[in-house]
Amino acid sequence: STRATPRGAGLIQSSWRSRSRRAPKVKIHFKGWSTRWDSWVERDDERSLQPLFSRTYDWRRLREGDHCEFRSENAGSPLWYEGRVVEVAGDRVRVRPVDFESPAIWHETSSEQLCHLGSHIKRWEWDLRRDLAILTDRFDARRLRA
Repeated sequence: STRATPRGAGLIQSSWRSRSRRAPKVKIHFKGWSTRWDSWVERDDERSLQPLFSRTYDWRRLREGDHCEFRSENAGSPLWYEGRVVEVAGDRVRVRPVDFESPAIWHETSSEQLCHLGSHIKRWEWDLRRDLAILTDRFDARRLRA
């Protein structure tokens, strides 16, 4: 049977844990997504469990000018907005909304309040191919430098 996963899950960093090192299954949580999307997989399932960034690049290595999605709790229910990184300081980024006037907010790059552009905002589905092409070029350039 096919298991449902969050839209764009291939671009989302996940974390996993189990109660015991000998447990046959591990729990997967997709950063930036509710626990509704958590799933349990067999520990030896090589198709589901792969080394970090083996199928994507580390999009959380944000630079000034990069776009991302950020979550705001201000409006009663959590909403996702497009933001642009205006400052980087170590593992923290300051993100300013693109579509409305508001002060930039600091986020840890590991925060679940940040997501890859196209994870939650549907209007980016059409531009995702363009963004992926740009990001793939950046990923390849970083790999060549390493």
